[in-house]
Amino acid sequence: MDGEEGCARVDVILTNIKYSNVSALNMESQGIIIGLIIGLLIGAGAVYAAVPRPDVSSYEDRIDELESQVTDLQGQLTELQEDVRVRDELESQVTDLQGQLTELQEDYARSRATDIEQPPVGDEESGDGGDSGFLPISEIKYWAYQIQDLSNGGAVDILADTHYDMLVLEPTRTDWSSDDKNFNTKGMVEKLKNTTASDGIHRKLVIAYIDIGEAEDWRWYWDWPTKWRVGKPKPNDWPDYIITHDPDGWTGNYPVAYWDEDWKDIMIYGKNQDSTPYGDYNSIIDEVIKDSFDGIYLDWVEAFENEDVMAAAQTEGKDPTLEMITFIQEMRTYAEQRNPDFIIIQQNAAALCEDHSELFGLIDAIAQEAIWYDGDATDDWDDPDGYDYENDADLVNYYLGYLDQFKSSGVPVFVCEYALEYADDAYQKCYDKGYVPYCTRRSLSEVTTTPPPEY
Repeated sequence: MDGEEGCARVDVILTNIKYSNVSALNMESQGIIIGLIIGLLIGAGAVYAAVPRPDVSSYEDRIDELESQVTDLQGQLTELQEDVRVRDELESQVTDLQGQLTELQEDYARSRATDIEQPPVGDEESGDGGDSGFLPISEIKYWAYQIQDLSNGGAVDILADTHYDMLVLEPTRTDWSSDDKNFNTKGMVEKLKNTTASDGIHRKLVIAYIDIGEAEDWRWYWDWPTKWRVGKPKPNDWPDYIITHDPDGWTGNYPVAYWDEDWKDIMIYGKNQDSTPYGDYNSIIDEVIKDSFDGIYLDWVEAFENEDVMAAAQTEGKDPTLEMITFIQEMRTYAEQRNPDFIIIQQNAAALCEDHSELFGLIDAIAQEAIWYDGDATDDWDDPDGYDYENDADLVNYYLGYLDQFKSSGVPVFVCEYALEYADDAYQKCYDKGYVPYCTRRSLSEVTTTPPPEY
């Protein structure tokens, strides 16, 4: 390439740069361009020095013009570098403002929380036995179960005034369908743990109800539309682990592939969850531990025997029974690393123990709903269809056959009967079997009006 060709190439490059969007280039690209320009200038100068130059003044003019263009480009580069500094400053300000926003949101949540006082542990007025702790689960005589309307005024005080040994309760603040997301769940738990059990010495054991086999569309982790009509295809943007509708008619509940890693992350590990703007949520178990619950009460373990779930497991080459036992094992391992005294109670699905006696060592107790008396699925405490439906003998015997295996293996058996007029009969049947009973109504929205005899 002779000198004239070199100048021509430089001229073409500079012309292209002149009419292009230089500000859109990143700094690395700009550096390469300027380096190329300077290299070409040096190369062109060397060529010109080696050949005869008939008109020196024309080259000097051209060099002046090139130097002017280079200076202009360097000016644009300086402006871009200044823009980067401005961007970094703005990003820093945004980060600071986001931190302030999070703090304000947390303060707001606390200010809206239910007005629950938190007496200090061991306070004499609370009647707590100080270091006595809770009764061993094998010694519990009375228990109660409420998973709705805990945010209603006075609901927590009513529970505090009872002397049940164990309370199974909805965590409440994980319900984001209403202002319950601002409920002071930890305050509730601490207050209840500072009240005494039936012996007047030990404190109450407070257990969190969680649904491990179904996704619930009002929980903090739900991030999809809530409409899926029965009989219609599942919405395309719903996660793969959601399989079907709740078979008992509970709206907003969906059986899941509980072996799915994304579902396990929600329930146990909490590595990939986003709960903005209402708090720093991790997993279901993490939130239970944060709120000071003594353990968890596992609902919908029966997912392992749901036909749709079984079909999905078969499609994926999974054994639904083994996957459920593994799931519970993972929960226990994770929770005990954070609280060695953590308690796990399985609700229903007693048939999970068939050919799997290892289950007896994974749970601290089992609770069975409606052995003798049942009711319709309802949220209404006063619904007359929510109790006193007598089960047929075959179903009763089915339950008893499995529950007796738990009891003979040293696993305590709790029973929740949906009975009002037949409450006395239900209590007596449970006592005859050595079970720990509680009779109430299907909505589970209040403390029972039919407590155990001698309570």
